[in-house]
Amino acid sequence: MLLFASLLLLLLAPDLQARPQDCEIFGDCASEPECDEIFGDCEEVEAPAPLQEDPDCAIFDTCVEQEIEVDTRSDCFDSINEIDSLDNDGRNVFNDCSDDLKCSDYASEGYSCANAWNCNENNTIITDGKGLIDVRSAADFTLDLSDSKCPVEDQICCKKPNFRVERPETQAPVEDKPEEKVVEEVAEFSKCGRSPKAHITLTGLASDQAQIAEFPHMCVLFRTQKGQRVYVGGASLIAKNKVLTVAHKFNVIQDVNNPVDFRDTVNQFSIRCGEHNVKIEHEIYRSQESKVEEVYFHPQYDPRTVKNNFAIVRTKENFLYQEHIGPTCLPRPNESFESPRKSRDCWSSGWGADSYEETALYSDGLRKVKLPVVPRDECEKRLGSTDRFAGRGFRLHESWMCIGGTKGNDTCKGDGGSPHVCKTERGWTQIGAVAWGIDCGNEVPAVYSSVPYAMCWIDWVMSCIGESDRNVENLFADAFDIRGSDDAPPSINGLSGEDCQGWLDENPELSNRCQVQYISIDQRTTG
Repeated sequence: MLLFASLLLLLLAPDLQARPQDCEIFGDCASEPECDEIFGDCEEVEAPAPLQEDPDCAIFDTCVEQEIEVDTRSDCFDSINEIDSLDNDGRNVFNDCSDDLKCSDYASEGYSCANAWNCNENNTIITDGKGLIDVRSAADFTLDLSDSKCPVEDQICCKKPNFRVERPETQAPVEDKPEEKVVEEVAEFSKCGRSPKAHITLTGLASDQAQIAEFPHMCVLFRTQKGQRVYVGGASLIAKNKVLTVAHKFNVIQDVNNPVDFRDTVNQFSIRCGEHNVKIEHEIYRSQESKVEEVYFHPQYDPRTVKNNFAIVRTKENFLYQEHIGPTCLPRPNESFESPRKSRDCWSSGWGADSYEETALYSDGLRKVKLPVVPRDECEKRLGSTDRFAGRGFRLHESWMCIGGTKGNDTCKGDGGSPHVCKTERGWTQIGAVAWGIDCGNEVPAVYSSVPYAMCWIDWVMSCIGESDRNVENLFADAFDIRGSDDAPPSINGLSGEDCQGWLDENPELSNRCQVQYISIDQRTTG
């Protein structure tokens, strides 16, 4: 879990489930513990003043003192009259000498904030000089997130923008595209594990900030509380109407007298996919959102110990795959990613809240952190040597796996449910979901729920539970063939009987409802 803009998640409301800490899971916290930041018994306190310096690195707690990069391409100007005398590099981008001046201060000279496609390559653009804004074409351009001339992140300050220019089709929201184009794109972008190069490149990013569309599978779980949408955690898109997250977001028992249980109120939750900045409604790539219809818990999930900590959320509507929205690939059952070769390019991603309040604001953009898979025996030793588990013979449950253990890099509070993906020959393949850990950012690995271990159950839900009968915003309902539920469907992930038939036989409550038809080894080899 990612280290956030401050310790602001420590006092979130009871229903905001974060990554559980160890004593809460194993039930031996001190008799008078400090307030429980995960399960919500903290008194309200006044939120501290927001950080003023370098908020971009705070999620992962990797902030270091460094000099601010200054644009050295040309001298800055103190007066608008100087702009014609300054050299530039052909992009018609100039920086003024003041970070305090905004685009509106140049309104009398014809400057205003506009979308990039309204500012063609012949327009003069004013920045604060910290980065580059490249508007060579309306369809492909670079935005500098550190630029502060315009209040809207994805707008730039340019002279006499042409507001009659329409948004390029590649960046049009799905509801504005012709039906045949959407059908074509959904088919094109249905490939799992994509990591496309988006038409928009962001500069001014910290090393832990993700590019737009870098992780198309990444989704946000919200809960509507007192009329406000509250960030709950991360999730990953695995099918048009299904996301994978952790079960403790909906049901967990820390105190038998006060369990957290939202199983009967799942209609309060919603899923948003295609998000990059949870604070801002982007004009470039629009997110899609759907209410939650049902939550499927792993049949062996234990809300006391959070073993088998998985839930699949079924949404009321199907998400429409676009350049920035698409499913993650999934591994084979019990596939190992412990070897250095298979875990050399593995990443966790997520967001975090920046306020104690129910109406919390969130980190400005999707964060990412590169973390290795830690072998089970090494993880048991490192966790077992901590003060928390010393002398207790800690054993890593088979439904868990260990990630990270690199000082300064970690996932943290509020990232529960966020995916850990590794780059394979198929693309981004999810191997874990953030579950629990001991503190954040130290050399002790974090514990994730293991996707390979739960893969037979994940496949059962994906195979047996069909798609919704409508799409987001009720768009193009008649344009797609909707896959309904079936009581004897083929394995949607092409799993074999050797992989999962034994598991299904051991779960008669599932097999009696739906008997997945697994392929034979010969079929998988020749297919």
